[in-house]
Amino acid sequence: MRALFMMILMLVMAISGDAIPLQTKNRKKISPGWLPLWSTNNNVDVPTRFLRDVDEANVGKIENGRSNDQERVGFPSVSQAIDKLAYKALLKMNTEPENIFNKLRFAEANVNLNNNPAFIQWLQYVLKYRAKNDNFGFSNDYLFDILRNAKPEAELVTLFQSLRQVPGMKADTMQKYMILSSASSHRLMNDVWLKSRQTPTEVFNILGLRNMKLEGNPLFIQWLRYTKLYQSNAAFSDLQALTFLKEEKPLLGAPLGIILQSMKGIGDIENLAQSMQTQLFRNWINDAHIKPQAFGYLLAIPYHDWRYILNLPKFDLRYTTLEAYTLQYAADRGGEHVLKEVSSLFANNYPEAALVAAMKV
Repeated sequence: MRALFMMILMLVMAISGDAIPLQTKNRKKISPGWLPLWSTNNNVDVPTRFLRDVDEANVGKIENGRSNDQERVGFPSVSQAIDKLAYKALLKMNTEPENIFNKLRFAEANVNLNNNPAFIQWLQYVLKYRAKNDNFGFSNDYLFDILRNAKPEAELVTLFQSLRQVPGMKADTMQKYMILSSASSHRLMNDVWLKSRQTPTEVFNILGLRNMKLEGNPLFIQWLRYTKLYQSNAAFSDLQALTFLKEEKPLLGAPLGIILQSMKGIGDIENLAQSMQTQLFRNWINDAHIKPQAFGYLLAIPYHDWRYILNLPKFDLRYTTLEAYTLQYAADRGGEHVLKEVSSLFANNYPEAALVAAMKV
């Protein structure tokens, strides 16, 4: 017991000796703009498969360097003696989590953070450190930078997915950071979600899209890409994707047509976006009986003249969306002959005449 106490004391002194006062932290560490990644509840309920009781560690084996866990995890032997008492002392001295992270050598190549109880215990310390500093210490983006610099993308993608199973640790935020910061992680993330059998509806929630704007949002593009990938392995039609999107974003209305129009310019999801837009337009044409002129009014909001849209540059998404809607209306209501007439009028720069011709049927 005395040997354990001395090891804890030595470790606390070694780690805290490198501590940096909170006032001198890099601004990125204390950015108040990010919400806490995990709950600030200090009593996180971690399953035993993720977190062992370190109080039961065999100190004798650790001192002799024969710990099986040491061989598996790759930590220096003294790290196995870190327990609640040691972390409590470190927290009392306001020791930065990064110092502990470095002392435990988590960044070493032979240390796997996934399902690693020592790493989970460190994350719990981050929770308490943030709570002590009123959530202004050790921000989410700084934590992400530490992990990204320590481990390859493939390992982090798997790690963040597994942390979603630990109550209180909302790793969804880290998954979003990964997608936004690294284009090469997109396919890796999709593969991990697919392997975990996450549905498009679940991924939509993981990405937090319900409370975000979809237009120009890379996370929405990621969702469409995952939806397409998921469709190749399970039943989830384009209509189901559209129906779900309308339920999650009931106030979008006409702008949803614009958003899907913008997605049609992205090669790998062009067909999906086109199909969803066609389904959307047919709902408005056949069920809501919205004519192109009325649709133009919706697109022109806050202006009160549908002709405003026709005077926009031809590359403007509002113009191209109204054109696509008018062509769909002509095809569904008038058939091939009317579609050719309306297409010709648009091609010859007579958009108003095109709308009039489409609405005659």
